Order: sequence, then C-alpha cells, then structure tokens
Amino acid sequence: MAERTAPTWTWRPFSCEQYQEFSRSLIHFSQKLTNSNASPAGVRLSPEQSLDLPYVCGRTMLEHGYTIGTDYVAIRSAWFPTMLKQIMAFERGDASPPSDDEAEWIREMMREVNTTGLDVAVDSISIRARQLLVEKDGTYVAVTPLGSAGLCEILDGRINAHNEEQSASKRKTLKRAYMGYGGSNPQNIGGRARAAQRPLVFFAPSGGHHPREALRYYHRGISLVPNKEKMRNYHAWHIAQRASSGGELLSNSNRRAQEEALIKSIAQDILSRAEHAYGALIAHRERLPHQGNPLVSPQVPATVCGLIDPSLRDGDWAYRTAWAISETISDYRTAGRQRLLDFDITSSETLAQWIEEVLV
Repeated sequence: MAERTAPTWTWRPFSCEQYQEFSRSLIHFSQKLTNSNASPAGVRLSPEQSLDLPYVCGRTMLEHGYTIGTDYVAIRSAWFPTMLKQIMAFERGDASPPSDDEAEWIREMMREVNTTGLDVAVDSISIRARQLLVEKDGTYVAVTPLGSAGLCEILDGRINAHNEEQSASKRKTLKRAYMGYGGSNPQNIGGRARAAQRPLVFFAPSGGHHPREALRYYHRGISLVPNKEKMRNYHAWHIAQRASSGGELLSNSNRRAQEEALIKSIAQDILSRAEHAYGALIAHRERLPHQGNPLVSPQVPATVCGLIDPSLRDGDWAYRTAWAISETISDYRTAGRQRLLDFDITSSETLAQWIEEVLV
C-alpha cells in the first residue's frame, strides 16, 4: 500500500467557540447522501444505541468498538470543510494545530461527539428524500433510509485492502461502481462524501447454469472473437473518422481517446464472457473432470484459461492475452469471411497495450 504523504496545506487556527459550533452539526447519517438537493438533516448515534446483531451497519459497528467518522450536516459556515479536513488529519496523526490549546479543544470536542447522540432537523422529512413503506400492525410506516459517509469510509478501507490482496494473488476482486454524490464538488454535501462514491456491485443471479454448459466451458474455454455489434461500431467509427478528415485518419488526442474507449469496451465484453463461464464452472465444479481441479482443461490455451480462472494466470499472462485479443480484432471477418477492417488501423501493439490495461 502506498505511503501517505504529508499534507501540503497550512493549518488554519480556529477558536474554541468555533469548535463548539461545529460539534453541533456533526452527524453519522445524512439526508443529503440520499439526495444532495434535500434539505440538511441527519442523525448522530450515541454509544447507548449500539446493537449486537450479525449485520454490518452503524449501530453494530459501534457495538464492536469501531469509531465511525462524523460529518457536517451542511456547510453552515464557509470554514466547515477546512475544519473537518484538519480534524481528520489530526486524528490520523498527519497534522497538528500550532497551539496545545487548540489540540485540546479538538480532543474535547471529539470526546463529546463520540459519546452523545444528536438529531438535526428530523422533525420533517424533505420531499426529495426516498421513503419505503413498511407494514406494521396492519398499517404502513414510511421509513427514510439515510447514508453514512463515515461507515462507507470504514468499508472502503476494508474493500481496498481485500482487493489489493486478491490482486496480488491473481484472484477475483470485488466489483465496484462509481456514483457521483455531490456532483463536481462533493464537499457541498459532506467532507467524507467521496468515501460513499464507490459502492459494491452485485450482479443478479441468472436463470442457472446447465451442467452441459459447464462441461463445454471446461473442454473448450471461451472464444476470443470480439462481439459482432461492438466490432460494427468500431468499423463505423473508423469510416466516420475517415469521412470527416478527407480520406485520411487524423492522429490527435481526442481521436485516440475515442478509439481507446472502443477497444477497451471490446476487451471488457470478452472479460465479461469469461466471468460468465467462471460462474457456470463453479456452479457445477463437482461434475467436472477431476472435480474441477483445475477448473479448465489443460488442453485449452493458457490465455483463455487465465481469462476464466484468475488463479491460472502466470507472470506474463496479461501481455500474451492482450496480444491474442488484439490479433482477433485486427483479423476480424464477416460471415462472408471478408475482413471487416480492410484499411490500416491503429497498430496491434497499441491495441494490445489498451487491452492489457483492462486485463490487469
């Protein structure tokens, strides 16, 4: 893991009264994480609200000794983001205030915050906040879920550590997405809001894999031939580029970025094909030859084996597989065996470099 670098900013001193004002705005759960346009509202848990249940949530984390980072409910003063950034750096040991008095004010404020609960503007719920109807005693109660950036921060660290470990041993990592909470300036909804921008992604189960499908993947692997529709899009893009440049393909950063995105999309589709095969093989592992050990037949090319099962990848697997996929793109043919890309395309080496970035 990369070493944390020291902050490049200069500490801005604050008064004891400002810290006291700030503490009255610190919460664990914010309505603005549900909708950044919702009115400011939130809840801070107290230690007495901890809960001993086998779930991962704010109350159970408190029960197991975790300190969940608090965040401001809204920017009620222009200096709120700066103060939170400094407090977070102080808690990590990355920075200290210039005076011992200010350091003690911070410690005292955090002691109070970590031992007292707080409700902020929860008497009325913003119309922009989501509501779930839950049946209770023959009627329904409206429940509004609130997000916790501090809890996301804890989970984010655990997920990153897990994925680094999995990556180092060439095993599957947890899939994540990106959600732009707060738009271009997340600090408008909270100083820790960026920790909530990388949710986990779980794919819905398919209708189930048939044993014959698993046996086919075991003996044959998957095809590296690109998706027909994506290749047509790539071909159409090349035609459009040539038409707009008087018959010659122009070389510029914008065109290069567009082509890179198209190639990476083709590679990602092949990788998704491999993940589907992996799911089928795992589902019927006990029916495979030798109980699925290895998961793919040794007769299948090593590049394809590694695509399906990351544990079968060796040191230069990504490089060799990227070149193999690059060659299938360059030599892609229509149903009539005619090469689709019948003109000069970007070099196979460049295509392979882009594809390798998807594979590693």
